[in-house]
Amino acid sequence: MSKDHQQVDGAWFAGAGEKLDIDNAYGISVGYQSPDVLFGPIGIRLGYAGAQFQDEGGMVTPSNPTGDEWLGDATAAYDKYNQYAASIYWGNLNAVSGPFIAAMYQVRDFTMKNGFEDYKVQGAEFMVGYGFECGVSAVVGYNWMNIDQDGANGVDVDASVIPVAVNYQITPNFQVWAEARFDAGTDDDAAVNDVERNFDEVAGTYNTENVYSLGARYTF
Repeated sequence: MSKDHQQVDGAWFAGAGEKLDIDNAYGISVGYQSPDVLFGPIGIRLGYAGAQFQDEGGMVTPSNPTGDEWLGDATAAYDKYNQYAASIYWGNLNAVSGPFIAAMYQVRDFTMKNGFEDYKVQGAEFMVGYGFECGVSAVVGYNWMNIDQDGANGVDVDASVIPVAVNYQITPNFQVWAEARFDAGTDDDAAVNDVERNFDEVAGTYNTENVYSLGARYTF
């Protein structure tokens, strides 16, 4: 079933702004979780997803490789994507106490048309956490993402960040938390021969900036 102006993570070229017209989409996932091993269960999950974009009419032409000056509907530059993902974890992040370890990798391949080069977006996440019986839990991780575009002048940039979070379940109804995200070497170089070398400029993100937040929730 076709839908217009849908969120498509990773659709950063041709001025799409991660919004495209989808003709059809599909996906499948499988997983397995073992009984507890030492401090918790071990689980693995595999997934596949894909989408075909609507066939927009009219001739469109990108005026440069990154599509900063796009003439026409962005969907006309996108044909389809295929995405693959795998994750593994050990423990239970919501457990009262004990450790938790997890890792995930995923890649999304975009097939382009009308003069735009194919590209892929891939990323990996690693997480280690621990829950204490007093109600405090802490999690630290490492996230990496890469945008790799085909062609001699294709974009190839990386982002790396370290997320940290601490949660305190004061009562069964009340919890407070603090979160932070630190840049760990995200590409932020100047463009070379009109080819972007700054991840945030390509993706419209703010990974080079450190971010902090506080929160609280009371459930009646």
